[in-house]
Amino acid sequence: SGQLSGRILNLNQPNQLAFDLQIQELMAEVNQLPIPPMDALAIDSLKTLYFNGRISGQLNQVALDGAIASDLGKADFNIEVFIPDSIENIAYEGNIELAQFDLGTFLKNEDLDKISLKTNIKGKGISLEKMNSNIKGSITDFSYLNYAYQQINIDAVINDSNIDGKIEINDENIKLNYEGKIKLDAEESVFDFRAQIDTLNLNALGLYKDSLTFSGLIQSKVYLPLSPNRKGNIQVFDFVMSNPKESFKADTLLVEAFKNQDSTFIDIRSDFMNFDIDGSYTIRDLPFAFIKLAKEKVPWLMGDENEYESENEDKSENDLEPTSSESVDIVGTLKTIKPVEVFMQNQLVQVGFINIDTRFDFIENQVNGTIQVDSFFYNNAFSEQLRFKLLTENEELKLLIDGSNSRMNDFE
Repeated sequence: SGQLSGRILNLNQPNQLAFDLQIQELMAEVNQLPIPPMDALAIDSLKTLYFNGRISGQLNQVALDGAIASDLGKADFNIEVFIPDSIENIAYEGNIELAQFDLGTFLKNEDLDKISLKTNIKGKGISLEKMNSNIKGSITDFSYLNYAYQQINIDAVINDSNIDGKIEINDENIKLNYEGKIKLDAEESVFDFRAQIDTLNLNALGLYKDSLTFSGLIQSKVYLPLSPNRKGNIQVFDFVMSNPKESFKADTLLVEAFKNQDSTFIDIRSDFMNFDIDGSYTIRDLPFAFIKLAKEKVPWLMGDENEYESENEDKSENDLEPTSSESVDIVGTLKTIKPVEVFMQNQLVQVGFINIDTRFDFIENQVNGTIQVDSFFYNNAFSEQLRFKLLTENEELKLLIDGSNSRMNDFE
């Protein structure tokens, strides 16, 4: 229902149909409109639409100037839309303003809630893979994980899975200036950006259970998968991590990754640790390779052991999941565990240097190596030196511990 005034031309010639209509108090049920279904959007959640404004153009080119209210919130439009045969290639240009729009329900994402924004947009496409658009505007209110972010400014170009632009967040619990390009593609991913973090309060943002804040400068130039002709690197400067009782500071953290024939090399250098992570593996697959190995050798670390064995009793070792990583050697020195203590907010132990030299074989499901800890002190236990030896025998993972000049006081 509603009131219309204006002109409609060429009613008998659909290909030349044109219109210029002023609409007042238009009400329509979404499920009665000829809107094609889209899996990514909960179109039906809009339920009842109320529109006041002007609509003009033709069937494949529509100018919309007005306000739409729905069960999810309000939107103001001054935009021109070009509608081809496929809605995936829809083009648009104009201004959009949302007021307390329930984005989480519309996008079927429970982590999101309401959003308020003003933006200018020009481009085409609605999926990240096919979108080619310029977006510039500000988000005045945006809820994620039950936290309402304030004042986010965006100036970005999205083109075929490339996101190139600037983001500025000026919120009480996150102050961030970001500039760079991210590409998310099945064949190649690119992370080329600079991010200055002045404040990042994970607890207030609902991202961590305890009070923890970060600050620092991150510069990244990483291309995945790695290639022999191009190195990737991440640099972190003036890094500070704090909890209510103590802080950890690091001047620099440098990570360099490169590939040589079938081998991958990652070098980590900082004032608190130095590590070389070398082997036949891919960065994308390495975390999963460790998880698969842990499920094979120490399933109790991954959850309920009986449940895991029941789920996989009919599977062979190679049937669980495929992995492209074959092996990795981790060699290096950790000079302090202070960052772990600050992050976990618990003084676990006091130690000197920790030297690690361990090999993980993901094909044979084997772990062999040593971890040497100097000046170990925990509660009333002390050891001048602890040596941990990891080895695989008869398909079992064993841990041997040897201490020198060790003692325990008031042991119970």
